[in-house]
Amino acid sequence: MDYPGRLSVMKELPLLASELNVKLQEQIKNMLAVSFTLDFWSANDKFKSGFMSVNLTGITINIEFLEATIAMELIPGKHTGQVTAKSFSTVLARFGVIAKNIGGITTDDGSAMAPGIAEFLKSQDFGLGTSVEFNKERHLLCFGHLLNNVWGDCCKEIKATKKVSGSKTELFKIVDIVRKLIFNYAQSSQR
Repeated sequence: MDYPGRLSVMKELPLLASELNVKLQEQIKNMLAVSFTLDFWSANDKFKSGFMSVNLTGITINIEFLEATIAMELIPGKHTGQVTAKSFSTVLARFGVIAKNIGGITTDDGSAMAPGIAEFLKSQDFGLGTSVEFNKERHLLCFGHLLNNVWGDCCKEIKATKKVSGSKTELFKIVDIVRKLIFNYAQSSQR
């Protein structure tokens, strides 16, 4: 069996990506409702750039579900709220997503996400009678990220507590509870 070489694959990938984007755009046009999960991460401190992933979950008018990663954007420069809002808006425009169809946006609680999503939501028209407060309710924090932050804070407290007393405290009980929550969350098919 002949396998394509590296150069052949490099030439084919943009064509395949373009075909997939066209197909996704068609599917997204038929969505009754969509929600998004966004994440940012730094690529290289030297170049001050990073990536933003945009994942879509939606339901079509034919009651079919769609889950897809619709973007993995290179974001040059510093991650700010303005950059988050602009980048997300650009992705949505590329796929023809209508604001009133957005049910929710889930992110971590990073310093660029909350202000970026707030700025994005303020700039959108979700239909008649929607208020800024209603728009704020569309932004959800990722439970997995929150659990991770709680765990990190508990670990810091344990280190501080061990240095002072060395005995088991109420904090250790909290750690046990958080550990069980994380285990159950990680094992769940409903995450």
